[in-house]
This record gives sequence, structure tokens and C-alpha cells, in this order.
Amino acid sequence: MLCVLFFFRNVRSTLVIAVSLPISLLATTAILRSMGITLNILTVSGLIVAMGRIVDDAIVILDNMYRKTQEHKGRPALQSLASAVVEMLPAIFASTATTVAVYIPIAFVGGIVGASYSGFAWSVVIAIAVSFFVAMLVLPALAFMGGKGIEAKSVSLEPLMKPVILGAMKRKKTVVGITLALLVLAAAGGSQLPFSLLPSATTGQVAVKVELPKGSTLPQVDAEVQKVESVLSQDSNVASYAAKLGSTGTPEADDVFDQGGGFIQQPNVANLSLALHDKRHLNAYIQSLQHTLDPVAGSAVITVSNQNIAGDDAQMKITLTGGDQRTLDQAAQTIREKLAAIDGLSVDGKADLSNGAVKYAIALNAAQIEKYGVNADDINQVVGRYRSKGKDFTVPSSKGAIPVDVYLDPIATGASKGSESTADVLKALAAETFAGKDGNPVRLDQLATIKTDTGPSTIQALDGKPFAVVTTEIVGSPMSKIAKEVNKTLAHTDLPQGVIYSMNGISTQVNQMIEEMIIAVSVSILLVLLIVSFVFKGLKAPLAVLVSIPLALSGVVLALYLIHGEWNLPALVGVLMLTGIVVTNGIVLIDKIERNRKEGMAVRDAVLNGSLSRIRPILMTAGTTVLTLIPLAVTQSGDAVVSQTLGIVVIGGDDHLHLEQSSGHSDLVRMDAGQKKRIRLFKRKRPLIKI
Repeated sequence: MLCVLFFFRNVRSTLVIAVSLPISLLATTAILRSMGITLNILTVSGLIVAMGRIVDDAIVILDNMYRKTQEHKGRPALQSLASAVVEMLPAIFASTATTVAVYIPIAFVGGIVGASYSGFAWSVVIAIAVSFFVAMLVLPALAFMGGKGIEAKSVSLEPLMKPVILGAMKRKKTVVGITLALLVLAAAGGSQLPFSLLPSATTGQVAVKVELPKGSTLPQVDAEVQKVESVLSQDSNVASYAAKLGSTGTPEADDVFDQGGGFIQQPNVANLSLALHDKRHLNAYIQSLQHTLDPVAGSAVITVSNQNIAGDDAQMKITLTGGDQRTLDQAAQTIREKLAAIDGLSVDGKADLSNGAVKYAIALNAAQIEKYGVNADDINQVVGRYRSKGKDFTVPSSKGAIPVDVYLDPIATGASKGSESTADVLKALAAETFAGKDGNPVRLDQLATIKTDTGPSTIQALDGKPFAVVTTEIVGSPMSKIAKEVNKTLAHTDLPQGVIYSMNGISTQVNQMIEEMIIAVSVSILLVLLIVSFVFKGLKAPLAVLVSIPLALSGVVLALYLIHGEWNLPALVGVLMLTGIVVTNGIVLIDKIERNRKEGMAVRDAVLNGSLSRIRPILMTAGTTVLTLIPLAVTQSGDAVVSQTLGIVVIGGDDHLHLEQSSGHSDLVRMDAGQKKRIRLFKRKRPLIKI
């Protein structure tokens, strides 16, 4: 409201506009509740974003009331207010309808965009629709309350901006050339920005993953974790740390975008979470800690990464099909070896590439078993004791049976402190004896052969066909660059005949997001063209309005470079929001220029008068929108990182957009009018755009 008070210099007028905010927001929340949409980070962000647009309609109406009151000081206040509202009704209706058309595709596009931003879109759409009726009905009534109408001296920007616009109109080719050059530079710079699904939240926490070869025992994993903890305990920047090892076989985390139902912590993997004192240089600290932990890794693979709020959305899964299980497992191992060399990529199973767990197979000799008369069930029972051990017993509880394992304490029992080697275990297994038919003991190695097994230990089926999965996680940045490196590596990897791979995870989700946003933007632009062409009875006005949409791109790209950002879902939604802002201001400006042309003004005078009369509401709208979004843009909360990116993108594009619309848009409209006039030299003169 400070921006409104600065321009109108009247407390009563400021309060009139301020009243429209709670009316619109309360009505919006009531409608959202009836639709079953709850208030959360995104819906509240939508309401905050809509505040600028809610005030926009009220500002345009109130500004026109000021203008009509000053132009017709002798007329009754009621007539001046009514004529001001009626005059702006087509433009406000068109701008409201087109803004709604911009957001509606987000709610119906489905997929990742619809799942995350449908509530955001509905909150904005409903708030804008309600604000239209508030601006048309409630605001004039409040302005006329007491029969006083509008009486105040507002700030006039016409003397200040007139020389600027005249200078731009005299050098229209230069202005248009500079605008196009900025657009080209913005497009070139925007193409170099990386892509990701969601922005990373710099929470000041670091994740450390310790992976040992499969088959490693829990004490072995614990020993490696203790090495890491000894390093962390001597690091002055580490405020606290916690370690989690072992596996319950249940998903540890999940999120709305996950395609795999969360992730399961494997028994050979430990995860540590670190909280830091100095959170400002997180990326530099991660690299430093990685170099510090590499020498103590031993047989483990240690990966240090930023612990953000995106869950397991940084995962990339390569699914292999088209062969038997052994062939697919070998191809998966080949891919792991190739991907392990990529910096910033953590490959599950990397610890098994050189020192993985060896599997053994026991091949029973049926003839020997029959010869010695040994019971096969006795053999299976003995061999079972050497395999994965079952639970000793269960304890009933209110939440179900709790499995319990019983172990002997080697210290208390005086047993050997060292663990038995694999060779010792295999010798003990081979020496197991069974009672033969004549009562003589028979060793297992007389009945079976124990040998190393290279075959698959499990068979996975997808649609009835075997498959193998290589799971990776992007721990470096930029994410899109690492994903491209993965695709390049896979393209140059020789796979067995018939084996094909498909990508899932973050790279697939980013591609899906881009496709959905392209659909949403295309539908939005089509709806805007239909609505504006219907209101203005032609196609020239829609084209003149939409010509400003690309101009906002340069401000968006500049804002992303300043914050070292990237293209992601909130940034693309912010671009879509800017489309609505462009359309709103463009419609109001073109509507005024066309009304001037219908009144008989020359093209130059119509453009100049229309631009000068709309500078104040445009700047007021821009200032209100920016001030509304500043709290989102400067927030330091990790939970609000999605809204923060959205606010920064809209502020960057909005500021640059209004600077362009103050001068460049008028030049584009006048150039188009001049061209039409020269082409139709021998025809009847018509306005630039039919009404």
C-alpha cells in the first residue's frame, strides 16, 4: 500500500484499495475450502502472488477515476465515477479473462506440473476472478461513499516521462534494435542455464554416504563409519553429526515426484547427516570434506553431497532389458564401471566393482546321496544354517510381531575376537557329516561340490521379462550437465546383442516437466489470442499485446544469473506468470491507444497520449507486485525455496518488462501503425485495431 499512497497522496484512496485485498483473499480461501484445497506453501504463495494482480484492477479503476474527476471537475462525482468504470470495463474484463486463461492450463495439464502447482493455479485464478467483481462493484461504492467522490492531488509522471517517450519515438529503430539485441542475448544466455526439477535448498546440512561391498557385515560397516566419525570429530566446522546403518527393509523416504516408492537403505550402506557452523560456503566445504575422507575410505566408497529437501529426486535409474538375467547383470556391471568415472555421480554398487562379495554354489550329487543313503532333508537343514539366518523368535506387540535375533557376546564368552574367514567357513561346511545307511558318517564334500558361482542370485521380471537396474544419484552440480554426461557415456557403451536401456528418475522427470510446460504455455497463448481477438474484434491487437511476452525473458535470465540459478519448475511457472502480467498491461495500453484513434487522434498522438496516461498505473502495479513478492524472494527458510525462486523470477522479469513497456512497446505499436498506413496509402484510413 505504500506504493499506492506515494502516487495518490491520499489516505482515503489507499484505504479503498486496501479494503479490496481482504475481501478478495477471504472469498478466495472460502472457495478453495469448498473445493477441498488446503492452505500450504504453494497455495499461500499463490495468494501472495495474486495480491499484486488483485491490487492491479483496483489501481487501474481508481487511477481512471482520478483522471475523469480532474478532466471533468464540474460534473457530479457519481457520473465521473460511473463513466470511469464503464470506460475500463472491456479492458479489465479482457485482462482478467486472459490472466485466468494463463493459469488454467497449469491446473489441468496433469503430470508433475499439475500435481505440484494445481493448488497454486486455482488460488490465483479464483483470487483474480473475485478481484474483478470487487474492482467493478465494491471499489466504486467505497470511492463514492459519502458522496464525496475522489478529491486529491496525485503524483503526475507525464511531465517526467513525456521527453523520454518522445525521444524513444524519434529513435524507434534504435530502441527496437536494442530491444531485439537484448532478446537475442537473453535467449543465448538462457540456453546456457542448467535444468533441474526443483531448486536445491541450502539448509547447511551435508550428507555422507558410506558404501561397502555387498555381503559386508554390520561390524564391518560400523568400523568404516567410525573412521568417518573420527575425522568429523576433529572438524571445527561440524556442529553435530548422526549416523544410520543397518536396514529394516522398508522405504526410508518418499516424495510426490518419486517413481519408485522411496528408497530402501541397504545393509552394506551407512548414511551420516552433518550440521555445520558456517553455512555460507557449503559447496566448497563439500569438496574439501570429500578430499579429506578419500584417504580413510579403504574398501568403502564415501560420497559427500548437499542434503536438500528434494528427497531421492536426484536419482537416475537405468533399466536394462532384452536378454537373460546373467547377460543383463553383466551389462549392468559394465555400465556401473563406465558411470563410476563421472564426477558428481554416485553409483550404487560402486564398491563391488573391484572387491565385491563372492557367491558360492553347492551342487548336490544325486548318485552319491543315493549310494550312501543320506537323507536329503538332513543336508538341506545343515546347509540352511550357513545361509541367511532366520529370526530366533518373535515378541508379540500391539503393532504386530517383532522379530528378534540372539547373538553371543564374544567378550563375555571369551570367544575369539576376530571373525572367521570365508575359507574357514567353507572348510567347516565341507566337513559337516551325515549318517549313512550303514551308520557310518559321510562328509558333505563326498556328497556335493562347493564352488564359486558367477550366476545371478536373483531374477527380476518386468512385464514377464528379465531386467536389471543401475541406480545412480547426482550429487554434484549442475544437474543437467551431469545428466548429459551420463547419456553420452551410455550412448558410447557397447552392450550385448539385443540389450536395450531406458532412463528413469530425475532426467525423465525434467524432460516430462519441460513437455508439460510447453503444452501449458502453448494453450495459454492460444486462449489469450482467442479472448483478446474476441474483445478487440481482430487479430492485430492480440499480436500487439503478445509482442511484449519475449521482452520479459531478458529480465528473468538476468535474475537467474545473479542468484546462480537454473531453469526448474518454479522458474518456468514464474515465466508463465509473467505472461499474464504482460497481457494485462498490454491490453490496458492498447485499449487506450485504440480509443484515442477512434476519437480521431493521429497515430503519433494516440500512442503518446495512451502511453502517458497508462504510465502511472503500470508503475504502481509493478511497484506493488515487487513489494508483495520481496518477502518470498528474500526468505532464508529451506522449506520456502520453491516460492523463493518463483518470487525472484517474477521480480526480475516484471521490472525489466515495465521498463520496456514504458518506451519500447509504444515504438512497436507506432511502427506497426506506420507500416499499415504506408501500405494502405490509397485506401480509406482505419484505426490500427478494430474495436
